[in-house]
Amino acid sequence: MASDNRRYAAAGLAAIGIGMGMPGYQTPAETPERVQADTLLAAARLLVATAWLTTSAMHGAE
Repeated sequence: MASDNRRYAAAGLAAIGIGMGMPGYQTPAETPERVQADTLLAAARLLVATAWLTTSAMHGAE
């Protein structure tokens, strides 16, 4: 799947891709009315949990 994270990884930067399975992703078909609220909420929860766990792990290593 085409995504910005692949470009970052190819440039040697740390990158993570989270796929939500939306048909037409990063094409003109990607329009606001096609956003699924439940999927967006799941992605937000995953992002927040990952940030919290990463921060906790970093502070625990001090």
